[in-house]
Amino acid sequence: MNDCTIVLLGATGDLAKRKIFPALYQLFVKNKLGNSIIIGAALDEIDAIKMLENVKHFIKPIDDATWQAFSKRVFYKAINFNHEKDFDALNAFVTEQEKKAK
Repeated sequence: MNDCTIVLLGATGDLAKRKIFPALYQLFVKNKLGNSIIIGAALDEIDAIKMLENVKHFIKPIDDATWQAFSKRVFYKAINFNHEKDFDALNAFVTEQEKKAK
């Protein structure tokens, strides 16, 4: 999974917090994500920091240095799934983050 972009729709939901983010973190710990980035998208008007704060207590064990490195690869975009223009904005956001990650 080197150099890919993972877009997680519903990133603030229960499944993402309890299962998906912990699994992604473990892949990161095992150096299986390479230079991949993770972009969460959901309805909540928050940022990546807040999203990750809500996820952190579901990840065990957690190493602070590794968590900081993982956090730098995670981004967030608030979107309304009922508005097509929000998906256009998400696409632009993904493109922007991919350019920065190279």
